[in-house]
Amino acid sequence: MISKKKVLFFTLKQVTAQEIEFGKAIRAQFRDSVVAGRNETEECDYVAGHIPDNYAEFPEYPADAAEALTGSTDLQGVVSPEGNSEQGNSGPAQVLQESDLTLDVLEKMGKDELLDLASQYDEIGLTRVQKKSAPKLRVAIAEYLEILE
Repeated sequence: MISKKKVLFFTLKQVTAQEIEFGKAIRAQFRDSVVAGRNETEECDYVAGHIPDNYAEFPEYPADAAEALTGSTDLQGVVSPEGNSEQGNSGPAQVLQESDLTLDVLEKMGKDELLDLASQYDEIGLTRVQKKSAPKLRVAIAEYLEILE
């Protein structure tokens, strides 16, 4: 059953609300595509989203299963083999705004994505200890951005 498999959903630096909704619906773990493209591959059963070249050997999340869960397959293959974003069937996706960030969204992000998000805020002032721990990063980002729910 697909719901028990490890799915990695790759995003670009500007994560869209559509991507987050889709990734949550398929119970994926979020990864930054650029960061993942520079690192060793992580074992997983399926990939989706902006898939980096080094994950091309992994199977994409099945479109029929995605459609059953989300009612749409718009995000399947949103990146061409050359790595350029393509527009989905539903028009341009909206960029996730700071006001769209919730604790649930932060919880879905891995350490690399959290570090990437934190790097967008010059004044956040993360400690060395916070940078090493995804849970501590989540708390620091939530406190800095005053995210309460």
